[in-house]
Amino acid sequence: MCIRDRFIAVQGTFDLLDEGEANIGKVIPQLIIPIKAALNTRDPEIIAITLKVIQKLVQSGDTVGEMLVPYYRQILPVFNIYKNSNLNLGDRIDYAQRKRNTLGDLIPVSYTHLRAHETRHDLVCRLLLEKKKKKKK
Repeated sequence: MCIRDRFIAVQGTFDLLDEGEANIGKVIPQLIIPIKAALNTRDPEIIAITLKVIQKLVQSGDTVGEMLVPYYRQILPVFNIYKNSNLNLGDRIDYAQRKRNTLGDLIPVSYTHLRAHETRHDLVCRLLLEKKKKKKK
């Protein structure tokens, strides 16, 4: 995909999220597969764009974050892979930080956006899942 086409696709996604507040909840199940596919590319540039889309998606409606909770198992595993992927450049500057393209910085922000919209029931379920994982280890 050329740069122009990618720009149009990304900008179109953000424009749709800005304008389609009332209808976003209806299409969340259809959005999960493309989001998961984009995260599984393991391409840092694509993952960064996808994380920004997830952040915008959660902010686009009051109930969108809550509607995403059942899909955490499909979205969050990739977060764990890249959550510590900041570059240690010493005295040099990582210019990706200026454009908010550093995965190590985008993932905690995206995770915070998702967790901010959990209900008490969702939080209990997530904590129970984490507890089960720790017991298996």
